[in-house]
Amino acid sequence: MAVREFRQPSDAMHKARPTVADKRRAFHQMHESGCFAIPNPWDVGSALYLQGLGFKALATTSSGFAWSQ
Repeated sequence: MAVREFRQPSDAMHKARPTVADKRRAFHQMHESGCFAIPNPWDVGSALYLQGLGFKALATTSSGFAWSQ
């Protein structure tokens, strides 16, 4: 029988995911500060890329996803 090493979860794993209410509040705050750009990714790759660029919100598109297939 193999012995497994027990590891403590990282701090990132302990961080609570934002609730829907948290997300709504953050999106509302973005509108209060004036105009902002909200990009429309076509697939997971472009969504992750845009998130990496620092966009705090992304739009959705069913046709963008359909055309990416």
